[in-house]
Amino acid sequence: PRDPPASAAALAAVRADAGLRRAFEWYALHRLTHARREWNDALPGLDAAQRYAAALLAHRRGWVDRPIFLLDQGENLRDYSLRFPLAERRQVLRDARAAGIDPAWVYATIRTESAWVSNARSGANAIGLMQLLPVTAAQLAHRDGLPWAGADSLVDPGVNIRFGTRYLAHLADRFGGQWLASAAYDAGPQILQHWLDARPDLPADVFVATIPYAETRSYVESTLAFSVVYDWRLAQDPVRISARMLPMGVAYRVPDAQAPHAAVVCSVADLAAQGGTPPPERLPAPPARGAPAPTASVAVPAPAENRR
Repeated sequence: PRDPPASAAALAAVRADAGLRRAFEWYALHRLTHARREWNDALPGLDAAQRYAAALLAHRRGWVDRPIFLLDQGENLRDYSLRFPLAERRQVLRDARAAGIDPAWVYATIRTESAWVSNARSGANAIGLMQLLPVTAAQLAHRDGLPWAGADSLVDPGVNIRFGTRYLAHLADRFGGQWLASAAYDAGPQILQHWLDARPDLPADVFVATIPYAETRSYVESTLAFSVVYDWRLAQDPVRISARMLPMGVAYRVPDAQAPHAAVVCSVADLAAQGGTPPPERLPAPPARGAPAPTASVAVPAPAENRR
């Protein structure tokens, strides 16, 4: 990781910039469209050091999607703490454990779906951090007994993560491996089932590399890669992608200490010296698939396709 500190001069310039001050005020008021408009208007007047300082200040204030869009090339690609934020950490860890799935996968899905834009809305009306269709959320609420306040509630990160995590768990129950559940999350369960019926015997890597939809192929690849990054950010001991690509027909399971882990080339001391990732935190093993969980069961009939 790189993650350098911002220069004092650049931070001072950003704090004095009237447009960015307005952007941060709008963000504090949860007026995200106004905030982004002010932010985008201010950026052309900043040099590279000031843009980095602006990204760092946005991250510190909880506006974690701004660095993702701003630090997207060159050396900035190594600014992992800014580009892969551990926002909503308590919510993600709690909901992932309740659903019996890997929190790194939940984080990777959020990062791929919305890049942490909490009020994101797609052309198909998928909403929020995990880009859920209201009909999918409503069906999950009905079948799992979850409180449901309508489509507008999906812009609330807590609501969106709760429902999105449940939906991932449902797809994992139905299809098995993370890579298959992610494909169903993007393309829809019925479309994935059609692909499985047509190509039932392919190895996982060949199946992913030949997914007919380019968008879904890229989506599965991204969520697998981002899962490794987030696993490293959470525990500095990431599980290899191969451990996340269980063969077809094998039930989903959360990678554990027995799964093959990847060697990390940067030391914990290096990270600490840079003010990087938080202390290691390995979650206790979640309940076994099908065992009683702390909240309602995730094994529900297939909701409507999430994205298409």
